[in-house]
Order: sequence, then structure tokens, then C-alpha cells
Amino acid sequence: MISTKQIFIVYHPGMFGTMLASLLNDPNNALVGKKGNSHNSAGNWILRNFHDVNHAEYLLSIDEEERVDFFQPLKYVHDRKCIHRLASYQFLKIPFEKYFKSFTVVALVPEHASTHESWASRHVHTTSPSGDKMPEKLQYLKKDLEHVHEGKYHIKFDPINFFDFDCTQKLLTDICVHSKSDRIKIPYKNWSKHMSKNKLFFDFASKYTI
Repeated sequence: MISTKQIFIVYHPGMFGTMLASLLNDPNNALVGKKGNSHNSAGNWILRNFHDVNHAEYLLSIDEEERVDFFQPLKYVHDRKCIHRLASYQFLKIPFEKYFKSFTVVALVPEHASTHESWASRHVHTTSPSGDKMPEKLQYLKKDLEHVHEGKYHIKFDPINFFDFDCTQKLLTDICVHSKSDRIKIPYKNWSKHMSKNKLFFDFASKYTI
């Protein structure tokens, strides 16, 4: 059983999972990336092959002993926060309680179907220069969401609410409370500069002053 604290951020690609990880790691660090993402501000991976849907499917396919070996390196990480970006809802089906004493699972899940197309659009924009993959991304999102009902999590948050500063701050506070970590205060300027780049994907976001 691994005793070092772990935070698992589980989300679908394009739903600000990396941004959340960056704020938890260092809220004063600029959220830097291309096309409105923050991929260049998240730092190095703590555990290799522990991020995308292929990694989730692999972990779910191996036996208990192999999974213990996979997570073993995390036992010796004491020099930094163990914050993991898990870009598939299939990760919610992994029984983390079997391997970790202290952990927090945060699920970023869109609550309203009316926003699915906007999330798919953002996913396309941040990963592909053309929009011809939009139907494929939308179908992938709907399929991935089916796994949410089969999984477990401690905190559930609709990523649409990242456009609201107070909701974003409350989420970080809730995560810190659950993980028994020091409270984090988000610099408003850092948040607003990043979120303003993403308003174009969501018509509703125009009501927020960012």
C-alpha cells in the first residue's frame, strides 16, 4: 500500500484537466500552451504511461500483481506533489483504494448534453488544425461518458464552471480539504488570461466578465 498523497484528475480531453493540475501544482505559474490549452505549464510526468485512454485500458487488462508493480514508483516520490492527469473516464474504474492509503479522485464531467458539441470543438481545436474530425470527437466523448457511471470519485465538477472564478476557487479548496493539503489561492489574472482564450468555444461564456 502506497502512503504518499495522490491526486487523480480524471477528465475527457479538452476539459481543462491540465489547467487544473497546473493550478494545484503552482497557482502562480503561468498557464502556457498553444490554441488555448495549458499543456506547456503542467510539468513533467510523475508516472510514465499513465495518461491517455490506451494506458487506462492497459491497466484494466492486467492482473492485481502487475498493477501493484506499475504504481510502485509512486511510493518513493516525496519531492513534489503527485498530481496525475488522466484523460479518459475509464480511469474511474481503477480501484485506487487497493493501492493507495491517501488519494483524491476528481472527475471533470459535463452535466449538460447541450455543451457536448462545444467540448468536442475545443478538443478538435487543441489537437488538430482542421475541423473535419468534429463528428468523431463528439462520438468519442459520448462513448467515454458511459464509463462515468461505472466508476468512483470523491469530487465531481462540471468543467463548464471553470469559466466562473468563484467556482474554480471552490473546487481547488475542496480538493485541498479532501487531500489534507495546504489551501491554494488562485491569482485572478492568471485564471482570467487563460479562460478568456477559450470563451469562443462556448456561447454562454460571453455572460462572464473574464
